[in-house]
Amino acid sequence: MKFLVPTNFSKIAEEALSASIGFTKKIDNASIILLHFIKSHTNNIADVEKDQSNVDSKVWEMCTQYLKKVRVENLGIPISLSVITYISEVDLFKQIEGLKSDLVVMGTQEVERYENEKLIGEHTRKFIRNVATPILCIREKLQSLDFKKVVLASNLKQTQIVDFNKLQTFFEEQNVPVEIILVVTPEKFITTQNALKAFEASSKMIKYNNISFKIYNEIGIAEGIIGYCSHNKVDLLVLPTQGRKGLDYFFNGSIAEVVLDELRIPTISILE
Repeated sequence: MKFLVPTNFSKIAEEALSASIGFTKKIDNASIILLHFIKSHTNNIADVEKDQSNVDSKVWEMCTQYLKKVRVENLGIPISLSVITYISEVDLFKQIEGLKSDLVVMGTQEVERYENEKLIGEHTRKFIRNVATPILCIREKLQSLDFKKVVLASNLKQTQIVDFNKLQTFFEEQNVPVEIILVVTPEKFITTQNALKAFEASSKMIKYNNISFKIYNEIGIAEGIIGYCSHNKVDLLVLPTQGRKGLDYFFNGSIAEVVLDELRIPTISILE
């Protein structure tokens, strides 16, 4: 399994790296790619150990020194570092997909909107909307990597189940039970009997065996996910997202981003 860890060398990026190192120790044949990206007029993925032609010398020095430091502190952990120079966001995310990672582990710089209200950073939002690889968003230091209560919030559609299968290795190696919850709202009401039938059909497509199913009633989907996680001491949430952008985002918003803004627990978003 390959972890991709974006870094700007901040404290929260260090926490994401620390979590990735912990996961790597628990998963056979796992490795880490540290990623630093820079807006530029060129278009190149540079492996800092092979090519520095399109990377500013000061940035190059900072990256190589950081890589050496991380490797010395974590002997035996396969860690590489890629520097992406990009000319547009489309170019950036295309190059990130080219790295073929299995899970992005991303620390998010919080942005304060009102007093005592902190939101996820803009880079995190852009990754969630554009990167097909599942993204583990970390807002603060993880107290434990042994997750006890994992929840997948799902509408039980086939696309979401297929996307969840991307995380099969991650959960199998940790042998953690995953609880699938369906939030039922007045607007999108479904009877318990039909919900159970939908789960039975969906569960046949899930490659991970350690799963259970719960129904949660609430006025809205985001409110339901937030309420369930808050009241049940969930320590990892898996959340499919449609990656809405432009006018679609303006008029309809994003359930995933509302949940991420509200909850502080680590959350894996999966772009449908």
